[in-house]
Amino acid sequence: MRISSKASGEFSARAEKSLPLVDYGGVTAFLRGRSATATAEVVAAETGLPEARVQKWLDGANGMHADSFAALFAAYGIAFLRAACPWVGDLGAALDADRRQAELEIKRAAIEREMREIRPW
Repeated sequence: MRISSKASGEFSARAEKSLPLVDYGGVTAFLRGRSATATAEVVAAETGLPEARVQKWLDGANGMHADSFAALFAAYGIAFLRAACPWVGDLGAALDADRRQAELEIKRAAIEREMREIRPW
């Protein structure tokens, strides 16, 4: 679902035909990695999604709705998420860098406090 603004200023929700932040090449590669042959059949069995829907993704005929994305994520976990949304890894790295920077700042402040106690001038 996507929220869109109307001219009147009201907001409405409407279904999207595809998820814009998803790398469909990554999805296809991940799914084909589940089984070199009968990929749609295997993925359907593992996820509970209709085989025809999976086949349409593999053929590039359809985008993916959020409910299908959620089913794939529930079945395959973080490995699927990384394949489908490579930017997630970049986001995680940025968050880790921010966390490390904050930890360093805390340590630096502690060292400065200790130094002032040792040398109060």
